[in-house]
Amino acid sequence: MKLKNLSIRTQLIIGFSAMLFLVMVLGVISYFQSVQIHLQTETMYNHPLKTRRALEEIKSSVLSMRVNIRDFLLVENAESRQQILDEMAVNESNVALKVDNLRQCYLGPPTDIDTFTKEFAKWVSMCEETIRIHRTGSIEEARLRHEPGGIAPVQALKVLAALQQISDFATDKGDDLYNKSIELKESLNQQLIILVFVILLLSMIIVYVLLRNIRKPMDTLTNATQRFHSGDMNARSSYQSNNEFGILSDSFNNLAESIQMKTDRDEKFASLSGLMLSEYDVKKFFQSTLKALSLYTNSQMAAIYLLSDDEKTFNHFESLGVDDNARQSFAADRFEGEFGAALASRQVQHLKNIPEDTRFVFYTVSGKFIPHEIITIPVIANNNVVAIISLA
Repeated sequence: MKLKNLSIRTQLIIGFSAMLFLVMVLGVISYFQSVQIHLQTETMYNHPLKTRRALEEIKSSVLSMRVNIRDFLLVENAESRQQILDEMAVNESNVALKVDNLRQCYLGPPTDIDTFTKEFAKWVSMCEETIRIHRTGSIEEARLRHEPGGIAPVQALKVLAALQQISDFATDKGDDLYNKSIELKESLNQQLIILVFVILLLSMIIVYVLLRNIRKPMDTLTNATQRFHSGDMNARSSYQSNNEFGILSDSFNNLAESIQMKTDRDEKFASLSGLMLSEYDVKKFFQSTLKALSLYTNSQMAAIYLLSDDEKTFNHFESLGVDDNARQSFAADRFEGEFGAALASRQVQHLKNIPEDTRFVFYTVSGKFIPHEIITIPVIANNNVVAIISLA
């Protein structure tokens, strides 16, 4: 079924539904794009930001432990030493906690964290050995372990190097995520621009189709009505469809056809009346009348029969194109032949689609003539049929 054959209401529903669908598509795609942006932002937050935060706290705790072990070797008060050891234990516990957090958000190789944990455990073990040696009274030996170039500082540098490796990866990952976020933004912007362009294009096509299916029949009907109003009785609407405009177009054409037929009939009646009033001789009057009727009805033969004075027969008075057989008189009280129905009903009779084997055969110079239609017109005066006009 063609779109123009659908009702205007259905076309409008389809059009607005299509545009609503396009808006929904735009909303769904925008939603998924926002989800992608959120995931990208969440990834950037979970890795570079949270990783860097954990690394800073781990590094701070490690440096604090180095300060703690140095202070432990320098102070002589036992109570102060115990406070330093307690603080060192807190820092060590904080490092363990942050390492667990780091494992959850770090996107690099897990071996990086394992390496740091291993090196940190070695350094803690060295610090615990230094404390044990210090407690045995070998204070100088304990201090030498933590002098520049000693085993503890060297191991501490390994711990910080392992930590730096994690930090470098987090920095590089952050840069990579940032570059990807830029690429994602550009990609989403391109998708959104293309989608908006496609939606606008489809919306314009839908609006164009709807306007065309409404404006075209309106213009056609308006043009036809203006031409008809200007006096062009042949003006008709050429629009054809099964929708409301098609029905309106057919109604206008039927109305115009009816008005044209009535106007033509009135014009012919006025012309015939004027012609009849212009003749005073009876014979010329009927000749002119038969010629006019033949012209208006496209008849090939015409004849008029008048009622006799005794009102028993109808006698041939004047004719055009008929032979002697058609000029014979016929009884007025017998409703027979093609004139019987007109005499009985006193109304115009119109016989159509006459078959070839009909008995209504007229003979002309070139041969027999079989009419396709016969019009019989009774002429009534004082409630009596006084004449019969036959057209074929």
